[in-house]
Amino acid sequence: MDVVIIGGGPAALTAAIYLGEFGIKTKLVSQNLGGLLNEIFQINNYPGLRGISGQELAKKMIEHVKSYESIEIIRDYAKEIKQKNGAFEIVLEASEPLKARAVIVATGTKYRKLNIPGEKDFLGKGLGYCVLCEAMFVQGKRVAVIGSGMSALHSAIFLSNIAEKVYLISKYKEPKFPKDRVKEYPKIELLAGFTPLKFEGDERLRKIVLVDDDGKIRSIDVDHVFVNIGREPNIDVVKGLELDLDDDNRIKVNERMETSIKGIFAAGDVTNGSAKINQIITACSEGAIAAKSVIEYLKNL
Repeated sequence: MDVVIIGGGPAALTAAIYLGEFGIKTKLVSQNLGGLLNEIFQINNYPGLRGISGQELAKKMIEHVKSYESIEIIRDYAKEIKQKNGAFEIVLEASEPLKARAVIVATGTKYRKLNIPGEKDFLGKGLGYCVLCEAMFVQGKRVAVIGSGMSALHSAIFLSNIAEKVYLISKYKEPKFPKDRVKEYPKIELLAGFTPLKFEGDERLRKIVLVDDDGKIRSIDVDHVFVNIGREPNIDVVKGLELDLDDDNRIKVNERMETSIKGIFAAGDVTNGSAKINQIITACSEGAIAAKSVIEYLKNL
């Protein structure tokens, strides 16, 4: 085996396409092909494909990858990377370990958690992180979005077309999104300056308990809650390695997508590359660069 790519988003898929063009034997390991693309309702800034849904773009990329005989897709979770005699062993959750001469880590990011009582208990029972994935469950319901950024505002606006009522909860009195935008949508009620304390319910989530800046407690009845407080790099698979990370726990890479360990490359949102722009096009770019660097690395072995 020559290369193992860990990840299923734009960076990983693009790297696979470039390696496929050169006939490099590659295994791509992912439980979620398409990655975050699957959660994007509409993409308007990908050149030539304005208005395409994330799921449709992911489908096109996956079909492209599958067209190469040298690429094998393994639907599994990569738990760990081990260094062994100048090569690497990738430990999988449900399959036999893989061996590779080079690895591309393109694991992207994962949802940040509130880490408050009830969050784990009600996950999948009225509490979620992906609006597009669970929008079909909130038709005519009372929902809440917790977050202070533009992504939270966009989620609330999207849900206002489906739900009966949308609470947009920000712990800041002055969120990062323009509060005037909320006034354009009668179904959205902004609760600024409120911090979630806990989630309550029975077999499902029924209530959020909040506290304001003055210490006053308030409870609101809801049918569904979406936590939208950002993401953090998904570096679980490399925690056993002595890889250099930046202050945000992103994998440090150079302009060739090389990490501090020879033979391990990284691409996409998990890295500190591309000025941390975190766009589909920059992830694709890094995936292409990583693949080219891997090919040169293999030639020099």
